[in-house]
Amino acid sequence: MSDVIKIKPCPFCGSKGVSFYRNYSYKTGKYYVSCVCNLCGARTRGFSTDDPPEDSDWSDSACVSAASAWNARAGE
Repeated sequence: MSDVIKIKPCPFCGSKGVSFYRNYSYKTGKYYVSCVCNLCGARTRGFSTDDPPEDSDWSDSACVSAASAWNARAGE
């Protein structure tokens, strides 16, 4: 991955412990990626991708979309 995805602290509790969460849906045949706070459990919605995120170094469009949604703040 050429660019590191920077994640802001949780907007609710301020924790810097934020992770990407990946889930596979057998029903849709897609992977869903979201950002999750490890302390309070806040999360973004799932963004879908056809490729396993670990195969793309977490830099595919779903990972970037999840990070962008997490980093979005009202008034900024």
